Amino acid sequence: LFVFLGDLVMRLLARIRRVGFDMRKERGALQDLLQVEAIMLSAVRPADIPRYGTIEVNVSQDVQARLSSKILTGVAEIADALGAYAPLDIMETMRAPVTMMDNPNVSLGHLKMSVLVKSIDAVKTLGIDIEPDFQDSTTWAFPMVQIPGLGEPGFLGQNWADESTKEASAERYQKAECYRPPEQESILDRILVL
Repeated sequence: LFVFLGDLVMRLLARIRRVGFDMRKERGALQDLLQVEAIMLSAVRPADIPRYGTIEVNVSQDVQARLSSKILTGVAEIADALGAYAPLDIMETMRAPVTMMDNPNVSLGHLKMSVLVKSIDAVKTLGIDIEPDFQDSTTWAFPMVQIPGLGEPGFLGQNWADESTKEASAERYQKAECYRPPEQESILDRILVL
């Protein structure tokens, strides 16, 4: 059920992308979608897969592996929707409580999502340098990230990826769409840091 729910969230966000709607205008809807991801996260359990001898086990179709994949992709889609119309260089942060599945009164913490949009020129030359407020007494909304300038991205960002990433994402990028209409944005105009 949770795997199908995760798939539903991803398909809903894909439809919103095709329409080109600015989800920042409906922040409550994004918060609700993040809360759905937090509920799914509370349902994740260890994959009980035997690991005897030197047997290689393909866990890709295990329910827990599929659920984890849907959660990760769903949060990335929510971040993409939030960042599509966000101004450059301003951190956007959202969080949703994660409670114990069997007892919703027991908190397991929060699912936190931070989104920063950078221009392609900034990523090429300056890279990404993000530091949390180390004096903050609450849990940081994001970790420290330091990535040097990446140089020219090449066709569909291939210069920024290793071989396995190029192969795995080639088809996805060929079919990729931006939230904004093509005359306002093309692939890699805005780089999202999640």
